[in-house]
Amino acid sequence: MRAAAIVLALSSALAAELSLQPITRQPRQGQLLEVRVEGVPQYPNPYDPAVVALDLEVVAPDGHSVLIPAFHMAPYTPHRQPPRPRRVRNIRIFINAANWPKAHRVEFLLDDITLHDTAHGRSVALDDFERGIRWTTQAATATLDTANPRSGRRALRVRITVGERRWPGISLRLGPDDWSAFDQLRLWIRPIAGLDRGVPTIEYWTPDGHKAQQPIRVVEKAAPGQWHQFTWRLPSIQPPLEWRPAGKPSWRARFRPAQQGTYRLRARLRDQRGQTLSPWLQLRVATGHSPGYLRPSPDDPRYLAFTSGRPFFPVGINLLGRDLDTYRRYLAPLAAASGNFIRIWLSPRTLGIETKTSGPTRYAQDRAAQLDALLALCQKLGIHIMACISDFREVASFHQGTDWPNSPYNAANGGPCRRPEDFFTDPRAKAQYKAKLRYLVARYSHSPNILAWEFFNEVNITDAWRKNPQAVRDWHAEMAAYLRSIDPARHIITSSFAGIPDDPLWEQPLMEIVQRHQYTDAQVSFTHIVASAHQALRHHRKPILMGEFGRRKNRYAALDARGLSLHNALWTSVLAGGCGTAMSWWWQWIEENNLWPQLTAIATYVRDINWPGERFQPHLAIAIRATPDPKHGFGPLTRAPSTAGFRATPHDKPVTVRISPAGKPDHPDLLPRILHGTRNHPDLHNPLTLHTNFPRPTTFSVEVRGVSGHGGAALRIALDGKTVLDDNGRPVRCHL
Repeated sequence: MRAAAIVLALSSALAAELSLQPITRQPRQGQLLEVRVEGVPQYPNPYDPAVVALDLEVVAPDGHSVLIPAFHMAPYTPHRQPPRPRRVRNIRIFINAANWPKAHRVEFLLDDITLHDTAHGRSVALDDFERGIRWTTQAATATLDTANPRSGRRALRVRITVGERRWPGISLRLGPDDWSAFDQLRLWIRPIAGLDRGVPTIEYWTPDGHKAQQPIRVVEKAAPGQWHQFTWRLPSIQPPLEWRPAGKPSWRARFRPAQQGTYRLRARLRDQRGQTLSPWLQLRVATGHSPGYLRPSPDDPRYLAFTSGRPFFPVGINLLGRDLDTYRRYLAPLAAASGNFIRIWLSPRTLGIETKTSGPTRYAQDRAAQLDALLALCQKLGIHIMACISDFREVASFHQGTDWPNSPYNAANGGPCRRPEDFFTDPRAKAQYKAKLRYLVARYSHSPNILAWEFFNEVNITDAWRKNPQAVRDWHAEMAAYLRSIDPARHIITSSFAGIPDDPLWEQPLMEIVQRHQYTDAQVSFTHIVASAHQALRHHRKPILMGEFGRRKNRYAALDARGLSLHNALWTSVLAGGCGTAMSWWWQWIEENNLWPQLTAIATYVRDINWPGERFQPHLAIAIRATPDPKHGFGPLTRAPSTAGFRATPHDKPVTVRISPAGKPDHPDLLPRILHGTRNHPDLHNPLTLHTNFPRPTTFSVEVRGVSGHGGAALRIALDGKTVLDDNGRPVRCHL
């Protein structure tokens, strides 16, 4: 009896200390209401709900009650030091040899390298190769060329033969040392040989270790023998924001009242001593307005709408950064282009709050503060966020860019998992992940600008998916149920796959957006790729989003400087029944080529359409047509089939496709990406016959991306029954 009395006395004393202090002075309906919880004891780890769990009990004016997780926060504020001089002693121009075949020759001329201050119209010549210069080469040669200068008497000729050295190139010693007054670097470059296969890169380092780098994309589309100017808008020399502690830690709770009237609030604390309640606090909420939170629309579950009923069609891009400045740089032009959506990562590489440094179930408060600021900025600009909580690299040991050695779930870092695949089955790892979900919900779920929580970026590239995909599916079901139980705003929940056409995971009720990512090495427009992805997933009757698309390493980026692939993917995703536009991964490419108007056009088109109310049916037979060019006659027609398989399907049998004089195939869905032969797959042998009658002489090209290593692969082409090619897979052309 004495021990029980002591416990009751402790609990009673603690209850008397808890109190609620409003931070929001004049709360309004639909706006943020934040309170501080005073009198909470100190704990060794205030972020671990197994140690202490603090919730805010909220009773609305209509009597409806909800429990909202509270969170512990240490305040951080941004500080920026005065800009430092940009001191540069040399620039380097090099290639990535991995992108070129061995023994490939790359050769180009350089001339007239200048710095420009565009604000004041001032220029300084760094080098025109007319006087003595200094350079060093790395697996390359450089000589002065007096026969082909752009101006003056000399240019510099650089020759590279691709070998074992990964980054061959040349370093130029240039002046002046301080570039602080300039915002552009310009040079002239003349391709001689080999640059049709890729682009060189230019970079400089400052003495304090800052690196700036840019691809010289102009040469990828340049004709040999012509001089082309390359302009590099130098990155800002303003130092990044430094986030510093700014006061004492405290406990907070946030929510957005949906009703006007009097709310009653009290804190509920649970720890090893039991449960403690604070006195009730009454707050009067004034009339306000908010569209609410996003959901799959009750009128048509393929589309999205706010809880107020207003339709919402996401138009946006992926956007990753390690600091708030990066997001500010791209969010401003995105908003100006009428974009309203970004997909971000909360991984250790970006603004993830759980890192190797923070430790398991402890959260980096400087990053958490930046997320607060990012959400506030997005609310101001009208941009919504899909927050991807984890990246496959965090639990993928085999991947070249693995983050497993730095994972807070790795036993080597104090985490619970000996192997990456244990992440999805170990009870301690699950508890650790649920703790992070609880913190994210407590601090950020109040925001209607969070469109969705995404558990994983490309979860099928993890170790666990390779060994036991059902365990990964079961993990998603468990985490989705937990997240839905604690998120008072009931944000949309999703995850993502890389390239998988479909999976039973999407049948789970709480997987509310079906998401696929698609990349290719081919020079294609993405029209068929996007359409086929939507066609494969439409039977789920859920919102479909192509959360990432692009070419691997953004090959052919300069050839597509006008953004044809972006244009076609955006419009195809809309026409094929997507809940939002396909999301480009290459946000830097969009900025470099000023492709923001592509987003403006599609945003203008979708803005005033009631997507859930119109009951649209997807248009999947989307084809690219060659159209007359009044200056140059007919343009090129590119067909990039994406259909492939190793089972009996319509595209894995002899196929005949008729192409109209305008370039339109009658069955674009039958064009196979893989041609099966007669030796290893006689039952799938699928020769392709194209019937056409073009109105003028035409060149027919076949690009072969890969040949089977099982032996005997050969490509044969016949024109009107006569063999014109019998080859082993090299790109070929013939005249029609």
